[in-house]
Amino acid sequence: MTALRVSVAVPVHNGERHLGEALDSVLAQQPAPAQVVVVDDGSTDGTSAVLDRYAGSVVVLRQEASGVAVAMNRAVEAGDGDVVAFCDADDRWIPGRLALQLAELERRRELDIVGGMVQEFLSPEATHLAGVVRVTVGPQRARLMGALFVRRPVFDRVGAFDPSLRYRATMDWISRADAMGVRLDWIQETVMERRIHETNIGHDTAPAQADLLRVLRRDRRRRRTDEDAPTVRPEP
Repeated sequence: MTALRVSVAVPVHNGERHLGEALDSVLAQQPAPAQVVVVDDGSTDGTSAVLDRYAGSVVVLRQEASGVAVAMNRAVEAGDGDVVAFCDADDRWIPGRLALQLAELERRRELDIVGGMVQEFLSPEATHLAGVVRVTVGPQRARLMGALFVRRPVFDRVGAFDPSLRYRATMDWISRADAMGVRLDWIQETVMERRIHETNIGHDTAPAQADLLRVLRRDRRRRRTDEDAPTVRPEP
């Protein structure tokens, strides 16, 4: 049996502070991913210099600042693995996560996606945010792309991330996958650490809330359509 190959998509915009940690956590996996594709979305800080340190270890694509959805789409398109995984430029993979989730996909051929648990942590330089922002205590089952291993054909079925949703494109993609009956299950092990800090994309509250409302409305419309249609859904 040929082992599944994993491509890792890493979108980054002005991520010089934490990008090295993120890439190190991905490249240190055993087995190593077959490919790591970093899309630099118009960074103006020292991100390029950080990426120079990983020459030969990662594929680097550069583009004008177009948003995280465009960057993720480009990384997915450039990947040649059987499975696509994601790592935000400010997060960290737990050692051994690739082997765990890959083994689950190989064992359970009926699954399209395998998720894992997420542990949040307050970034060391952001201790002044303690008590100001909420940091979840203990591992949680979070519907984040960074927690998921996705078989490549799923993207052909669900489609690309929506570039018009700057803050909630991943939430929208997962909602669409749900509506299509994509089969997802979870392992109980922690697979990633989600960093909480000042520049987290979700902290831009008003635009993020506007995107959230758009995604919820779309999801509601899909559910109403499903309820009206005389179709048989796949079993979970």
